[in-house]
Amino acid sequence: MAYFCLTQLEVNAGGRRGAASRYALSREVLAKLGELTSKYGDAKTARKAKAMGRPHTPAEVTWLDSAIKRIIQRVGEVDAGATNLQEITLKDLPPV
Repeated sequence: MAYFCLTQLEVNAGGRRGAASRYALSREVLAKLGELTSKYGDAKTARKAKAMGRPHTPAEVTWLDSAIKRIIQRVGEVDAGATNLQEITLKDLPPV
């Protein structure tokens, strides 16, 4: 689900840089989201069976949950017409 959200952001904004700009998200947040959803996961959480590696740590799960909630809220804010939004950075999310 988290990878799908990242993909939708990128599709809606013309790529990752566009998503960062349009939704006031730091590129580091989007990079971390991409990393955690592409490189890690087990049989229940991996994006692809071939890509299964180690399971996510509890800290990674907490980070993903928090990041996705913040990103979904941000998309709603932008779609509702909000402007001059403060960029969401890694500092705004739990440590991982």
